[in-house]
Amino acid sequence: MKTTLALLLGFILAFGQAQEVSDYKYISIPSNFSGFSANQYQLNNYLRLLLTQKDYKILSDAKKFWPEEAKLNPCLVLAADLDQVSSTFSNKVLLSFTDCNDTVLYKFEGESKVKEFEEGYKAALNNAVASIKKQQAQIPTYREEETKEVVIKTETKTEHPGTELFKKYSNKLDANNLEINNMPVNGVYILEGKTYFKSNLENGEFVLLNEDKKHMVAHFYPSSKKGVYHVYLGNSMKNSGNSLIGYFDGNKLSYEYLSADKSPIVIEFTQK
Repeated sequence: MKTTLALLLGFILAFGQAQEVSDYKYISIPSNFSGFSANQYQLNNYLRLLLTQKDYKILSDAKKFWPEEAKLNPCLVLAADLDQVSSTFSNKVLLSFTDCNDTVLYKFEGESKVKEFEEGYKAALNNAVASIKKQQAQIPTYREEETKEVVIKTETKTEHPGTELFKKYSNKLDANNLEINNMPVNGVYILEGKTYFKSNLENGEFVLLNEDKKHMVAHFYPSSKKGVYHVYLGNSMKNSGNSLIGYFDGNKLSYEYLSADKSPIVIEFTQK
């Protein structure tokens, strides 16, 4: 009992002393920012890409898609929001982060002299995020409360929310060729001379199989916005292991990531 109480006290003290965004592993980005219309100027996706580059695990505002540890302890998650700041000669934004008690903990202003709205607001957002350190959460991140005593498990390796399903299907495919042959092919796509097969799963999710259909190379699962997906790439793809943004309108298929200079790079598959 004494050991459990000591661990719990240490957890509370460590969490209570968190003074920076970098002390949090998860950040939730809503489909609508309070200062902009629905995904206006693609700022939601741009913020997701910027924070992913700083090693944060990005969640949607739909809690049913959160990983188990975030569901059990929502205080591990900061909620991001973006507002416009009145400025005569520039585009200016205020990026804020709210904790599980609806308390605004952190605010970052960004400003840009670029006059064109979309590029100007993106540049301002980039400047705001520049003040945020890389994610470096080192406190215990998983808490399971089944009784009055609290059991704390320290996580040694973090995984993207889509990893569990990705591994589930990948293991099946590698272990049993019969299941490979039974997976439906719902589209054929070409990228850099290689062929990939699209196979639909449940709940609007789908995966891409490699040329011999023995390995999954990408898992797409829907966001709260139609046609926009969260993407988890397998080891055979560039930027593997990262949480990326993907797009699929029924025909065109693509995903994007940020280059070293923070410019978005779009990888587009050609339908065969």
